[in-house]
Amino acid sequence: MGINKISVILILLSIIGCKKETIEKEIPTVKNDTTKIQKHQIDSTDHNKINGFTKESIVVSCGSGCALSYSPKSIKQIDNTIKVIFDVKMYEDDVLTDTYDETYIFKYNNSNKLDKIEKEGEGEDFFKTLIPDAQQSFLDFGNNLIINKSVDFSQDKNENKLSEEKNYNICELPFDFDNYYNTCYDNEKECTKRYPSYSYPENKNILDYYGINKSPTKFFLLPKINDFQPVICAYTDSDIEGYYLIIAKKGKLISSLKIAEMGGETINAFTITKEDGVELYSKKEMNDQKIIKKKYKIQMDGFIK
Repeated sequence: MGINKISVILILLSIIGCKKETIEKEIPTVKNDTTKIQKHQIDSTDHNKINGFTKESIVVSCGSGCALSYSPKSIKQIDNTIKVIFDVKMYEDDVLTDTYDETYIFKYNNSNKLDKIEKEGEGEDFFKTLIPDAQQSFLDFGNNLIINKSVDFSQDKNENKLSEEKNYNICELPFDFDNYYNTCYDNEKECTKRYPSYSYPENKNILDYYGINKSPTKFFLLPKINDFQPVICAYTDSDIEGYYLIIAKKGKLISSLKIAEMGGETINAFTITKEDGVELYSKKEMNDQKIIKKKYKIQMDGFIK
């Protein structure tokens, strides 16, 4: 009987051991979705510094299974505004489907409060077009910009202080009107890159600093000549468009010249060369051959001769 009991116990232990092994084999191995995890880590934990500002990313929903990641690649303070160029990536079902750049202007009041968010090239308040969750994400980003760098917009408000030229978008020379017109008509992204401009009155402080008492639709900054700042003021909100070249120094307008006019029977336009030459030409249609009318030169003393 003792032998029989021992045999029974051994048989039961053997059966239990087999069941345990069978259960362990039936448990599937869980494989982490490393691609998805890595994407969110890249989007939300990149805290490098850009011009002293903490680099933080924004991730917002753009629909079912769609997400947009905004990662700052350039952050610049211009008086009461902070300009941020984002590297935008679109994901659909965690798969990267598109990437492009977008530029936003974060505007603050004298109490260091975020007043407005504008998409460069558009006049409307971008913030108001967002859904509530996205609004909160951009609001947090804008507030964190000045918290992390301790920016104080309430100081020196009336001194019209201008940041160094490197903090502004400067148009490279040559600046040819035909190329400018065709580029900006066909490709908004390339236009912003090749011919960056500032709107009025949003950037009136820049003109005020140079003593330029004008009200253009927008204006372009060209490379400086000594301490003189060439500015192209564009008036494009009427049937007849006009462009003026203005040379100014801090608080003082030095010289000016009308360089283009469109809207009549003839197109009068311009080219500003790498050597600071100003060529004025005319033609009937955009595709016609240029007829050079006059040539000028921006002098080292700021005068156009």
